[in-house]
Amino acid sequence: MSYFKNAFNQKSLIDDSSVYLEPCSSSNFIELKRMHYNEENNKKTWDIIKSLDSVAVLLYEKESDCFVIVKQFRPAIYARHFHFKRDQDQNIDGYTYELCAGLVDKANKSLEEIACEEALEECGYQISPKNLETIGQFYSATGLSGSLQTLYYAEVCAHLKVSKGGGIDTEKIEVLFLKRSKALDFITDFQYPKTTGLSLAILWHLKKFKNV
Repeated sequence: MSYFKNAFNQKSLIDDSSVYLEPCSSSNFIELKRMHYNEENNKKTWDIIKSLDSVAVLLYEKESDCFVIVKQFRPAIYARHFHFKRDQDQNIDGYTYELCAGLVDKANKSLEEIACEEALEECGYQISPKNLETIGQFYSATGLSGSLQTLYYAEVCAHLKVSKGGGIDTEKIEVLFLKRSKALDFITDFQYPKTTGLSLAILWHLKKFKNV
């Protein structure tokens, strides 16, 4: 089944022979903590990863009747399959299908401003905070990090497309146009690794704009 309006690159850009894992003693993005607490007089501990929150944007291009999403390599997914030997029955190469998204790592900018930056960098659309509609917020990895993601929605059109996107610096992000008519089939097709936020945002759109 063809879910996408545009052709996309199915070939992995990763040199498998270059990959290795090592212990991580420090990081700019996460901190490993151990929480001690009492629950009904029972002493308990829980290991936690302190991580940054994030924002994500569901972009909908009305002229093409497509959602604009991204595909990119995720080392944690790759390592899960190839090094931790999980999901061996699935064809996983480390690439996942996601919303345009980014970390909340700029203290001087609002969540909406960060979301607009990501839409430009990853997908090439110049939008402003006033173009955003808030879908909601949800916690991810609640047993590990409890990071919070804020979801937004924006309708875009051709004249807002000012670059090809693809990320900044050494990022290799592929921009895909997911046909709205095929979106429900796509999010329930588990041969395509995808994020919870992508599925949630698409279901939100399909429910709210039933008559589009």
